[in-house]
Amino acid sequence: MRSQIIRHFQAQADQLLAGDLGGFGEMFSLPLPIHAPDGLTVVLDPAGGTDFLNLMRAEWAKRGVVALRPKVSAIELPKDNRFRVWIDWTEINAAGVEAPGSTIIYYCRKGPFGLRTEMVQYTRLSSPGLIMDQTMMARSA
Repeated sequence: MRSQIIRHFQAQADQLLAGDLGGFGEMFSLPLPIHAPDGLTVVLDPAGGTDFLNLMRAEWAKRGVVALRPKVSAIELPKDNRFRVWIDWTEINAAGVEAPGSTIIYYCRKGPFGLRTEMVQYTRLSSPGLIMDQTMMARSA
């Protein structure tokens, strides 16, 4: 199970950095609360999720991050197909220099179509100010 989870989060990070955001709805359950030490963001719909992920991509681009690597420190035993995953992310720049990234607890659910994240809790945020008290949703015309 551990190797499946690592592959899942690595693939998700690779897609995100490549700008492949079309699968947002398959990766996360909505609404998606994202907790951080300094605030809470709630993503209500796929367009809001895309907006949030683009903010993350812009932050990494400013710092020259070209790759992310997850290090799973713990996986909770599943109960009713729900469990938490603790990940310490490593950020890697174009020169191959590694730096500590965010530390995140993912609240996950295993369903018939794979793993979905139901809530995200940052315990350490590599981009302060990214998570604030806000709601990310599509703007109506």
